[in-house]
Amino acid sequence: MSSIASSPLTLELRPPALGPFTVIGAWLALIVASIWCSSMSPVVQLAATAALGGLASAGLYSQLSEHSPRTLVRAVLQPDGGWMLTDVQGRQWSAVLSAGARVGSTYAFLRWRTEAGCRWALLSGGPDPALFRRLRVRLRFS
Repeated sequence: MSSIASSPLTLELRPPALGPFTVIGAWLALIVASIWCSSMSPVVQLAATAALGGLASAGLYSQLSEHSPRTLVRAVLQPDGGWMLTDVQGRQWSAVLSAGARVGSTYAFLRWRTEAGCRWALLSGGPDPALFRRLRVRLRFS
């Protein structure tokens, strides 16, 4: 194993550019439109739209706001393949990357399982492309 693969990989998690959130917003708008065009009663349509909007808002707020106590600020991929997550308040958890994580060429959606529940982050390769490439390679071959 090379020294690069066995060294810790530290990700400073900042909210990404609004590009992925625009796509998520468009996807949510399509879901809301499909709810409103369905044959459900207006009360059910309103309740489904409110529930979807509330859940989506809470999830996006946890990523876009540095004031949310659940916001992750650092994720360290350790040499053994485990993760150490740190939130805004300095709390740390050891975590395992979930099967729902996706890494593309410019964005990554990472989801971890911890003893405190599920945590997630949406990353872009913008600020440090070399670090993002290292992450993609480590996740692809681990």
